[in-house]
Amino acid sequence: MSPRGGSRGALRVAAWAIACAAVLSCAGSELAPEAARVTVLDAEADASCALVGHARAKTSPTVGIFARRPEKVEKELRDLAREEAARMGGNAIAPEAPPTGGEQSFRVYRCGRS
Repeated sequence: MSPRGGSRGALRVAAWAIACAAVLSCAGSELAPEAARVTVLDAEADASCALVGHARAKTSPTVGIFARRPEKVEKELRDLAREEAARMGGNAIAPEAPPTGGEQSFRVYRCGRS
């Protein structure tokens, strides 16, 4: 095999890797109906909310060697925390701190009468 043929093969593999990374970074999962009802609070919960517990969400901030867009990572972290909150019986979450390295902690609340 000539060096040129080897380069072409390596380029083809690299192109496939980039294409796969692009597709995977765009792929999202649907929230379960219970999680879709969990509200994301920007500030502290009001007086009608009771603290249920804490949820820690973790996802990869990279796809291979490529960094994912921060807004995608943050959305995925929120969605993961909403899923966990629903399992815990909560209907609202509030971030405890900004995300760091693909991880974020949330307070889980049960708000309102329901």
